[in-house]
Amino acid sequence: MDLTATDSNTAPPPQRRGLRVFLIVIALIETVGSLTNLPGVFGGGLPALGSGFGKWIIAAGLAILPVPSIAALVFAIKGRLDRAIMAIAVIVLVIWISYLPTVIALPAQFAGSGLSGAYDILQMVVFPLLAVTAITLVLRTKRLALAAFLVSIPTIVGVVVLVAFTIGVAIYGS
Repeated sequence: MDLTATDSNTAPPPQRRGLRVFLIVIALIETVGSLTNLPGVFGGGLPALGSGFGKWIIAAGLAILPVPSIAALVFAIKGRLDRAIMAIAVIVLVIWISYLPTVIALPAQFAGSGLSGAYDILQMVVFPLLAVTAITLVLRTKRLALAAFLVSIPTIVGVVVLVAFTIGVAIYGS
């Protein structure tokens, strides 16, 4: 047996602490978000798409999301930053797939006017491209900081939108 060969049980190489903390925060946000959306699997809050294949895809996406979210958190805590980045990218891609049935069923409502339309374009076009780019960066060049930044943009945008919405409701009421 070759003792110089690496296996999956070896300790991860030392990583930058700041990047690790950043990925832990992003993964924690995604984990909390995926767990709070989990009741939607059982029918609560799903869009009115009937009982067809689209509703099944949305429910499956909601059910699957906690797995890569928790995996990203565990990988980030353990210092496996490349795997954490790829798990977060999987989250972005699963969310994208979950949005497809709504876009296909209601194409006239896709990319409406204003900020909502801009967010739709980000969600359906830009975010998946960022996720694929981050995966490519991790696999080919090991540029972890850039990959982490790219894959975290959807989470950061989501938090900014949530904060803006909360402030708007607090100021103007519901």
